[in-house]
Amino acid sequence: MFNVTDNSKLFLSGMEKLKINAQNTIPLMRRIAEDMKTKVDFRFKQSKDPNGNSWEPLSEATISQRRKNSSKPLIDSGELRASINAKVTPTMAIVGSNKEYAAYQNFEAKKGEFGTVNVTENVREFTRTRRGRRENVRAFRRTRRMDIPWGYKPARQFIGFSDNQRKIYASWVRKYLLKGK
Repeated sequence: MFNVTDNSKLFLSGMEKLKINAQNTIPLMRRIAEDMKTKVDFRFKQSKDPNGNSWEPLSEATISQRRKNSSKPLIDSGELRASINAKVTPTMAIVGSNKEYAAYQNFEAKKGEFGTVNVTENVREFTRTRRGRRENVRAFRRTRRMDIPWGYKPARQFIGFSDNQRKIYASWVRKYLLKGK
């Protein structure tokens, strides 16, 4: 025979447990944020996006302008990678960067998508003298308009979730709410 009172007490008890577990979610958010940060660091090491696809290689023009002619995307000075940090609140696990260019690097951009900018250059033209010394022939300033970015820039996504991460985090949330661990 079905007893409404016992089932109601069981239901209310379960709801009370959910409420208690939902009030202290900092440990859960910390676990998720640490995992997310680890995944981002791994993406820099492997040069891959959240779904495991390799980042597009750098153009020859970009490689020639980098320190030591490094061809590894997003790793020139190491500042972007070092800027990745995690923050937690009772309702959020956040992983990101305080670098202004982080979003630009994470997403695709078409030539001129962000407008144009005036670039002023100091130009010096030199000629050599007989004794191998350089003589300044002409110095001037030149202003020209440049597209931002100056060419197509592919996405090199390092922040984001894979489908597998979403499933894992959802299972962690369910387990935490039900068991408090």
